[in-house]
Amino acid sequence: SNVRDTRGSDERLTLEERRLNARERVLIEGAVELKAEGNALHANEEFEGARDCYMRAQMRLVDCGSPAAELVWKSCALNLASCQLRLSLFNDAIETCGVVLTRDANNVKACYRRALALRQLSRIAAARHDVQESERLLLDSLADVSRAQSFQPADASIETACGEIRSQVELLRKERDSSQRPW
Repeated sequence: SNVRDTRGSDERLTLEERRLNARERVLIEGAVELKAEGNALHANEEFEGARDCYMRAQMRLVDCGSPAAELVWKSCALNLASCQLRLSLFNDAIETCGVVLTRDANNVKACYRRALALRQLSRIAAARHDVQESERLLLDSLADVSRAQSFQPADASIETACGEIRSQVELLRKERDSSQRPW
């Protein structure tokens, strides 16, 4: 007969899917355990250990493509950025948040944390008397924190940071303008 029995291939596919799902479930469970360990370390202000846990959790999820794996990965990335901020690893925090934002363009925490890292780099540039770089970083910071505020206008931390960064921009511009006057 010309009618093919496709049940065998369907059953194999289902078995493959089950194996993949079971493998991914194990990887996700391991990542969730590492995340919990990182959270405990973070709560105790052991940021280097927490950072390591979050990075290891993310590595477990590299080959996973499920929405559940993506949620765990994103949570670990955001917690990693928090550790990087606490450890003054501002460029790393900017990079981590940037990766999150490529996967979730409207992520409030990624915008907010990247804004905080940019603000710190702006302060470092100002201390080096690199006014132009300081202003550029501060304006990038303001863009990110303003974006975060547009997503969550009632968030007090974001509102405070937005006001502080706006004030810093104004102060920096006043300083720049006064230094350019020919006295």
